[in-house]
Amino acid sequence: MPAAFLPQAIETASVENQADVIEVIGTRAQEAEKIDRRTYQVQQTPHSAQKDAVQLLRGLPAITVTPDDRILLLGAGNANIYINGRPYIGDAKQYLRTLHGTDIDRIEVLTNPSAQFSAEGTGGVINVVLRKNETAGTSGNVSLQSSSYGHSLVDTTVNVKRGKWAYEVKAGGNVGTMVRSRYQKLRTVEASGGGLATANSEDGEFSYEGVVGRLSGKVTYDLDPKTTISAQLGGGGGHDIVTNKGQFLGLTADFPSFYEHRILSSVASYLTGDFSILHRGTAKGETLSASAQFYANPDVRDVTNARFSDGRLFRTDVRKPSHSVDAHIDWKRPTAAGQILSIGSTWRLDGTTQDYRFTNIGAGSTLGPDVADAYDGSSSTIAAYATFQQPLGDLILTPGLRVEHNARRISSPGSADLVIRRSDLFPTFHAKQRLGRKLDLSASYSKRIERARLEILRPYGLVEDAVTSGGNDLLQLRQCGQPPKCRRAIRSQHPAQPPPEGQREPQSVQSTQSGRCFRASRGSKRLPLHDERHARMDASRARVCAWRRGAASVVVQQSFSRLPAYRPGLVGREPSLYPQLQPDAVAIGDLPVPSAYTPAPDCTFCPRGDFSAANARNPAQATQNVWWPLSHRADRTELVH
Repeated sequence: MPAAFLPQAIETASVENQADVIEVIGTRAQEAEKIDRRTYQVQQTPHSAQKDAVQLLRGLPAITVTPDDRILLLGAGNANIYINGRPYIGDAKQYLRTLHGTDIDRIEVLTNPSAQFSAEGTGGVINVVLRKNETAGTSGNVSLQSSSYGHSLVDTTVNVKRGKWAYEVKAGGNVGTMVRSRYQKLRTVEASGGGLATANSEDGEFSYEGVVGRLSGKVTYDLDPKTTISAQLGGGGGHDIVTNKGQFLGLTADFPSFYEHRILSSVASYLTGDFSILHRGTAKGETLSASAQFYANPDVRDVTNARFSDGRLFRTDVRKPSHSVDAHIDWKRPTAAGQILSIGSTWRLDGTTQDYRFTNIGAGSTLGPDVADAYDGSSSTIAAYATFQQPLGDLILTPGLRVEHNARRISSPGSADLVIRRSDLFPTFHAKQRLGRKLDLSASYSKRIERARLEILRPYGLVEDAVTSGGNDLLQLRQCGQPPKCRRAIRSQHPAQPPPEGQREPQSVQSTQSGRCFRASRGSKRLPLHDERHARMDASRARVCAWRRGAASVVVQQSFSRLPAYRPGLVGREPSLYPQLQPDAVAIGDLPVPSAYTPAPDCTFCPRGDFSAANARNPAQATQNVWWPLSHRADRTELVH
């Protein structure tokens, strides 16, 4: 019997999460297996219901959630989050915090995505498929989380089902300190044009606190047994404060020691909307779907105030509203036993505007003179794709092809507009060979691309801290032919100590492997990003490279009835690249971490209650379940770099 028609089988994702998430390693009869992904079913239990989506992701193989809730797929921090097969274009991490086990049907992990998904990025895809409300009446849940940091999060959801209509209202917010850490850094800065290097160290403290509120509503209507339409609208806003306190110690004579206290105040609001239609065809598994979503940040303002031990200070004020629109149409049809044909098209529009103001108080400072800059950026991508899955006995093949056309424009006062247009083909190929009941051999290939972000293409730089500036004051557009080096200038002098007359400031050059262009700053007699505007390169006269990357993998997958769980008593080793203490984490491979890593578990108290009513007019049928779990997370870390 072909592997695509094996009876459904499941295996646990981890010892702790046995009742929460189970892996689907086969399919029911008449349902074709999708070999480009691994699927994990979320079980409906009181334990899983009290967890949000980020907590559910912690126990999945290949996924690591760092103590500050960054989601890594195979160690890479640029995984794309999809909801119901579409990219989430807002703050994905914040949205995942609002989803709980009762909202999620399954989680799909694609380490090497097929042509159905955007070719942008190289970090893979995590697709969260939401559960459809099929229960008549009123139901919902309320959750409250509070940590020893003083951070509290509350979320509530109310679902109402009346015949063909279904309604959902979500409200929530969080307040308090989310991250607190200490760090140490050692810098060695090479002098431009040769000469001795400058060395300094930094001991600092970092904290992230704020308040956020959100509200959304969703309406779903069943036109007929095979067609469903839905619309959703939501919004919110908040105020975040990031504080850095750093002691800079010069290890060479040319770097005077000093102290910096820097506070970033960020105020933002957002608005999001979604409309979708889903039609199920006559063939089992056939679907035709269309959707459009938008996300806008109408008001975003970041204000940084920094002062130094000698009384001098600087201030940056950045306003950066943005918007995104994503439209998608897809047709999927099983054509024969185990065969799946998928074709579709997408359109994505991103736009942003930035207004930058820099103010420096203190004559003679190497931070440079006061400046005001601005830019407008837009990016539009239209794509079409097709994939076809063909089983050949125990071997399943899925070739695919995607074509994308991208057009971008950057405008800034005093500079010629930068316009970039290019079209590319992105082939993909997946193969899976079943070698035994619990042993599979998988191979995949995909061609990917990483385009320079709009903010990287702005023709000026921004002051980041006392020793670092990033940006493109002199936009260096290299000719295609060799991968570019992305560089960030690091100043070696204290703000109150300008370099000697006629001497250029030393800088360090950091090369990246990602192929992202255009992050460059050059040394100058003053701060590089404040060179004269006429010295900029005319962007319209240079060709812009967009570097393509290929990704390939060969995986021998061994299925176990129980995956080994990480033992917290194991000293000096962790189950992932980034340090994380999580009792239910899966030990896929032990990797060494710095011995200076000293975890301090954060006790989190998470009360949660669910309610439901089969008939809103008959309170006697209402039920209520409340549980008060106590969980521990290692949210506090100390790393020595």
